[in-house]
Amino acid sequence: MVGISIHPGGAGEDLRAFAARIAIAVRTASRAVHPGWTEPKGAGNPGDVAERPIEAQIAAATAGRKPLYFEPWGYEQVSRKFAAAYRKALPPDVEVKAVGGMLFVYHPEVVRPILDRDPVFYRRKGESDLASVARVSESSENGGLLGYGARHMAVRPAYHVRIFRGESLLLYFFVSSPDEETAARIGYERTADFNHAHGWDDLRFVMEFQP
Repeated sequence: MVGISIHPGGAGEDLRAFAARIAIAVRTASRAVHPGWTEPKGAGNPGDVAERPIEAQIAAATAGRKPLYFEPWGYEQVSRKFAAAYRKALPPDVEVKAVGGMLFVYHPEVVRPILDRDPVFYRRKGESDLASVARVSESSENGGLLGYGARHMAVRPAYHVRIFRGESLLLYFFVSSPDEETAARIGYERTADFNHAHGWDDLRFVMEFQP
């Protein structure tokens, strides 16, 4: 799912440099909320494998490559603290919202066309963009907004996509389209989120069809 070209980096700053800069800003902001947030320490030690995807995905959403970043922290106080920290670290045209213990980062102009393509599913009468995003996220039907290719983890048929660093370090998993070509394109895009943010070249993704 290709995002609208958004990234507001400085003159001459390419997408990879922008994503890397945002990932570091997110890491610094995250550490202000959670001092134990880890730092990558070379090729053999990427740090916490739950934290690197957060940095990569927020960078991708900030650049407009990934429609939505979503984190179900579960506690309103926690999500609000992270939202406040990220709001200071990210460009001002990026929406950073905490709703019901959930955290969202997105550009309205990237998310809105997805919502408008299927108004029966996404658009309830009088519902704002954020209310729609929060509703489908709460019901775990936000995979289309997350750039995965399937709305829900339980959708079948579908391709399961796993992103690895090196031979065996699992970085991320999601459920994608049942169409092999579409799933492969999305797998490449979500893998590229990690390459852009962290500069890792030893990345690969594996697809497994689930009928």
